[in-house]
Amino acid sequence: MAYELEFRKIHDLPELLRICRANDESFAELEEECEFLTDFYIDTRYPVHWPAEISREEAKKSQKSAEKIARFALERIDVSKEK
Repeated sequence: MAYELEFRKIHDLPELLRICRANDESFAELEEECEFLTDFYIDTRYPVHWPAEISREEAKKSQKSAEKIARFALERIDVSKEK
């Protein structure tokens, strides 16, 4: 448990974001990225009978979204160490 927030083992980024927002509303700025990336996990983890079609543009956007989320989280971790 971190910050007294209860995290479950899930891959639903919007749900994890909701949990983080209970402690820090600034996590709201990641909503678009979390929504976008969650769809990729579902398609690749639970494929149907055909492969998921992912364009180069979507791949680049997903990389940027993941990097933004990682930077944001690392900044929050660094800030919490100062307290």
